[in-house]
Order: sequence, then C-alpha cells, then structure tokens
Amino acid sequence: MYHRVQLFIFLLIAGNSFAQSNDTLAALQKVRSGLKGGVTIEQILTDNQWMFLHAKTEFRQLIREFANSDRLMMITSSEAGEKITIDGFVKDEKNQPVSDPLVYLYHTDNRGFYAFDTTHVLGNEGDRRQARLFGYLKTDKEGKFILQTIHPKGYPKSSLPSHIHCEIEMAGHSTIITELLFDEDPRLITDQRTRSLQEGFIIGKEKNSVYSYMITLK
Repeated sequence: MYHRVQLFIFLLIAGNSFAQSNDTLAALQKVRSGLKGGVTIEQILTDNQWMFLHAKTEFRQLIREFANSDRLMMITSSEAGEKITIDGFVKDEKNQPVSDPLVYLYHTDNRGFYAFDTTHVLGNEGDRRQARLFGYLKTDKEGKFILQTIHPKGYPKSSLPSHIHCEIEMAGHSTIITELLFDEDPRLITDQRTRSLQEGFIIGKEKNSVYSYMITLK
C-alpha cells in the first residue's frame, strides 16, 4: 500500500510538471508568433500574463532578438514602486554619439528582490540571467535611449546602494558592464560613493523623476 501511494504521488508530480512544461512551450510559441507579427517587446514585458516567463532563458532570448526600439517601458501597470524614467546617452571616446548598440538593463523590484520570491537568483550570474525586471533596447541616431521603470530598492539587510545593471554591446567596442546609481540614495555616501566611482559606476541626478546617465564605449 505504501509503495502504491508513493507511485501515485510520483505520477501526480510528473503529470503536473509535464503540464507546466507544455504550458510554457505554448506560451513561448505564442510570444514568438506575436513578436514576428509586429507585437513590440514593450507590449510583451508590460503584460502580466507573460510574467511567469520572465526567468526563462528562451523568453529572454526572444526579447533580446526582437529589441529594436530606443524607448521601452519594462514594468506592468500593477508593478509596485516609484515610477521613474532613465535617459541614457551612449558616446565613444571621441565624445561622439553611438547609435544602435544593444542595451541590456535589469534591476531589483520595490522589495530589493531580483526574483519573484527572493533577493538573488543563485548569485550574481543568476540575477543577470533571470532577473524578473529586465529589458533590451537600442540607442537612436543621437546615442540616446529612454527606459521607463520603477526606482529599484537596495538589497534587504545590505549597505549597497540601489542600482540598475547596464550592459552595452557594440561591434568594434568592448562590452560595457556597469551600474546606474542614484545621487540621492542614502546608502550612496562617503566610502561607498568613492568605491562606486572607482569601479566605474555612473551616478545620475534626479529632475522631475528623470535620471540622466552618460555612458562611454571604449
């Protein structure tokens, strides 16, 4: 009797996993079809029905593949937190605007969490590959991109300032991996501010809920 119960539980779990897998595959196929048909990545990222896909590698690859806009809102209307706008400007070492590089951004939510239910996803690389709040865009001819999102919170029980991770890829240039910080952040003081600047992070000042950042490709 005991073994029969164990077998029943195993089959039930296996059946649920198979159903979830089929649901995920069907959802990914629907997202891909929509993107091919002209649905924007902003429409996908701001739609709650696809939120369960955000940590999936295949979903993130689709968002990257179809990134072609210099403007992106990457939060749903129900996302908790202070709404902000990021104005990014990408230039080269000669101070000339760089158009069309791929910009990847991700950050924590209003709780300081990268994942749905915890702060980190298997450490830094897990956060990078699976953060719930993320997006891809490209700069315009003037080297500018605009991101609409929420003000991320710093990690719970940590002294690190809140930040947005930013990576920029462009043929002929080294990939830039940096963080966008917030000038008024109470955690960004004294030694922490000095250390952040030494590490090449960029501090933006707020004006009417807009933060501006100048990023230089090398």
